[in-house]
Amino acid sequence: MMTSDELFGIVFLMKFIVTYCYVGKVDQYGDLIRTHVNVVVEPLKIIRDSSYNRTESGDLACSLTLHRNLCFDQHGVPTPIIDEGEAISWNTRICFKWNCQNSSSLVMRVENCWTGSMHNPIYLIDENGCSLERTMVRTPRYEPTLRTAYSIGWLSVRLVGARHIQLSCTIRICHICDSTCRLITPPTKCLDQDDTVKSASNIWNQTKQLKQYCDPPVHSDSISNRKWDFLRRISLFILSVKWFIITY
Repeated sequence: MMTSDELFGIVFLMKFIVTYCYVGKVDQYGDLIRTHVNVVVEPLKIIRDSSYNRTESGDLACSLTLHRNLCFDQHGVPTPIIDEGEAISWNTRICFKWNCQNSSSLVMRVENCWTGSMHNPIYLIDENGCSLERTMVRTPRYEPTLRTAYSIGWLSVRLVGARHIQLSCTIRICHICDSTCRLITPPTKCLDQDDTVKSASNIWNQTKQLKQYCDPPVHSDSISNRKWDFLRRISLFILSVKWFIITY
């Protein structure tokens, strides 16, 4: 029996079946959906939010990888990546994985994803990080760090005469100490999200850790040391002035 997920995967193609039957091109359609294609994953576009401070936080290294069926096996081991030389069929189940590294103070949101071609794109995820085509890819789910996200779906788009399709996404970066960052990621108003996703624990629930990082307490020892250093500098300045007056 076909699962609900598999039914979701074929709905997108059913849209084309109706179109091709209407114009009497069933044979051409059949050939098209049987085509195996390669997926060209375009370099991720990185948008840095206004709070982003490169000198303070360094730079995130972000990637998008595709995996057959799931991103991890039953033992928690990452599954092999589908490379550009590996063809997929219209019903190949895919795990999409977005990952950013190299900074503990920056978090991300996946947005503006499309597949097909630049001239004929099918938009998958909108500018708010929500799915536009649930029959192909769901709204990504984020790890608590908000630097890794996953989604399960199918790349069912086929282009006449083409042996490959493109996949492009944008990553928006913001700083965890910026008050608007928690409004950016993770998305919580997407139509395909249930209550468990919307209430999932993440970095924003770690109030104590965030306060320590973004507003660290000033220790009395450090205050005393700064006062002593200031007085020492004033004393040296006075001595320098006296030396100048005596000398000249």
